Amino acid sequence: GDGTEHDGELARLVDGDPATTWSTEGYDRRDFGIKPGVGVYVDIGVEHEIDTVAISSPTNGWAASVHVASAPAATLDGWGPPVAQRSGLAAGDTSFDLAGATGRYVLVWITDLGEGTPARVEIGELTVTGA
Repeated sequence: GDGTEHDGELARLVDGDPATTWSTEGYDRRDFGIKPGVGVYVDIGVEHEIDTVAISSPTNGWAASVHVASAPAATLDGWGPPVAQRSGLAAGDTSFDLAGATGRYVLVWITDLGEGTPARVEIGELTVTGA
């Protein structure tokens, strides 16, 4: 695609209001079809040990992995292996245990868009908690 996924909505990820959402583009298939996923990353400002990533989402049945790095990468391989992954996520609040991974940037890489037509994931709030 064009490398964007509703970039104008990104501030909604961290605005403190889970009712305002960022969303992926809409896709015909929950597995994206021709690409392995889409992601969004946050900069926590300084290199830090991270315990959890909490996400509030109204989407049901989605899946994602979380990657932590010292610098953002242009490719998924550049982020290194995931430090946490979850699938079959129910709508509502969920968290990923990062077991003290260290980095400045946190990537949430969505691999399954869940239920819905068109297929898309919405995130109302994304919170990173450090040690």
